[in-house]
Amino acid sequence: MKNQIKYLYENTYLKYPMYPVKYAFDFYRFRLLPEEYFLKRRFKQVFGFNPDLKNPKSLSEKIQWLKLNDRTPLHTQCADKFKVREYVKDKVGEQYLVPLVFETKNVADINSNNIPDYPVAIKANHDSSGVVIVRDKNKENWDAIQKKLQSHLKVNYYYYDKEWPYKNIERRIIVE
Repeated sequence: MKNQIKYLYENTYLKYPMYPVKYAFDFYRFRLLPEEYFLKRRFKQVFGFNPDLKNPKSLSEKIQWLKLNDRTPLHTQCADKFKVREYVKDKVGEQYLVPLVFETKNVADINSNNIPDYPVAIKANHDSSGVVIVRDKNKENWDAIQKKLQSHLKVNYYYYDKEWPYKNIERRIIVE
C-alpha cells in the first residue's frame, strides 16, 4: 500500500491534490513526534529490530542513546561549520583551517562581486550536501546559486533526523 501511494505521488498528477496531505504528514513526522519515538522508529526501519536504549549494546544503539542523553553546547558548536572554526583554532591552530573568504546571513551577498577569481566552495553552515563549487565565477548562474542557498537556509536540519546539535544553529552561508 505504501509503495502504491509513493508511486502515485511521484509518477502521476495526483501529487498536486496530495500536497496538503503530505505537508500535514511531514509536519507531524518531523515536528510533533517525540525524539525518542522518532529515533526508535527510524532505527527499526534501518536495522530491522527495536533498539534497547535502557541498556544499549551495539554501537548503533549507543549512538542513539547519545543522541538523546548527551547534550552539550560543544556538540552544537562542532556541528556548525562556521563556529567549529573557533574551536579548531583554539585547540590545534589556525593553520589547519581552510581559508574563509567570507560569511553572510544574506543570500543576496552571494554574487560575482564578492567571490574571488580562484575556485571556492559555498555552503550553508548547518546542513550536509549543500555545497556549490564555483570554479569560474564568470560562468556561474548566480540566480540559481542564490535560489539553492536560500532553500538550504530555510531548512532546520534538526527536524529531518532529530539530531539535537543541529537544532539551534544560527543559519548562515560560508565561502571557503
